[in-house]
Amino acid sequence: IDEVSGVIAIGPFGCMPNRISEAIISETINSEEHKYIKAGKLIKKGIEFNHSLPFLAIESDGNTFPQVIEARLEAFCLQVQRIHDTISRERLLEIE
Repeated sequence: IDEVSGVIAIGPFGCMPNRISEAIISETINSEEHKYIKAGKLIKKGIEFNHSLPFLAIESDGNTFPQVIEARLEAFCLQVQRIHDTISRERLLEIE
């Protein structure tokens, strides 16, 4: 679990099972219990600085994504990069 920096869920447009799984994942990722009990110690450090593990849910109908979705993807990638960098720094500190 120390290797996770974010979660993205892409599913078919209007799919009820996909929406249910998005709700469960979102609630689990953002819960206090998950942050401090289930996460590995390196992820805890990353979350400590970023408040939660990045999560993005996208529905697709097979067409290209509109600019709004592309902007959300870019913001998600930046959040994941920050967490990854934090985890990498902590890993280097453990090695030294």
